[in-house]
Formats: sequence, structure tokens, C-alpha cells
Amino acid sequence: MKIITACESNIIEALFIIKSAYDEDNLFQNSWRPPMPDYNELKQEMEHNQLYLISEQMISIGTFSFTTKIPDSYNKINWVDKEGKTLFIKRIAIAPNWLNENIVRLLKEFLHNYAKENNYSSIKFYSLSTKENIQVFYKNLGFNLCEPLHPDELDSPLKYYETLSHNL
Repeated sequence: MKIITACESNIIEALFIIKSAYDEDNLFQNSWRPPMPDYNELKQEMEHNQLYLISEQMISIGTFSFTTKIPDSYNKINWVDKEGKTLFIKRIAIAPNWLNENIVRLLKEFLHNYAKENNYSSIKFYSLSTKENIQVFYKNLGFNLCEPLHPDELDSPLKYYETLSHNL
């Protein structure tokens, strides 16, 4: 199992994984509704080396992307790391039947190395998911639940997660 930086020929695979994960309610940012993200959004992420694929024996089984742009809602959260350089996970989608300890171990190692090599002091993201297995997945990756935020336009609260890079 390995993680690769996506190239343009991987975008369709990433879209398929996202759609499959969405259909199985196994999407870690389930505020998306197909056709979001679209091909052009993933292409921009790919062009900025922010889009990744997780593969097992040349079969794509997951995708994720990062950003350094702070989403507005993040300013309302009482983070542990308020001053350091922060990496934000935009999305994680794992194909059905592939959410397991091997993915956790691989992602945790990748996130740790990426944060260390690029001098990030923390990694943050949010999720709408209420599924127990996804909450366990986040915890096993080393993330802590900070506080929920319930925007008026959403039925469920957003759950914000953070890990300090040295905790991975």
C-alpha cells in the first residue's frame, strides 16, 4: 500500500473513489454533494500538488487533499495550536471495504512525515460525519475532537479536529 501525488490521469479515479465513498456514507467530509468536487477543482489541487491517491497493488482505494488556506469557520474554534503553521485537510475519501488498520497506519505515517518535512505544527479539518467507525478512524489517526460549531444553514454541527504534528 502506498500514497502517491496525483497526476491528471488520476483525477477520474479520485472522482470515482469520492462518489463510491459518498454512496456508502463513508466520506469524511460528507457535506459534499455530487458533483462536488468536480474535475476542475481536483485538477487545480493536482496542479498545486495537493491531491493524493492511496493505492494497493496499483488499485486506487483512497484519496485526500490538503490546503493551507484557512476556511472562515476555523476562526471561530478554540484550537490548541493558535500560532503555528497549520495544514488543513480538505477531504479524505476511502473506497468502500478499504477502511482498515493498514490505511490508518499509512496515513498516519504520511501525515507525520509531511508535517515534519514542511514545518507544520498542526493539522486540522472538520467533518459532518456522525458514523462511529469514522470517529474511531480520526482518533486512530491521532486527531482530537475540538468543539462542534452549528452553522444555521446546516442540520448537523460541524466537528472540528486537530492534531499537533509531534503527536502523530
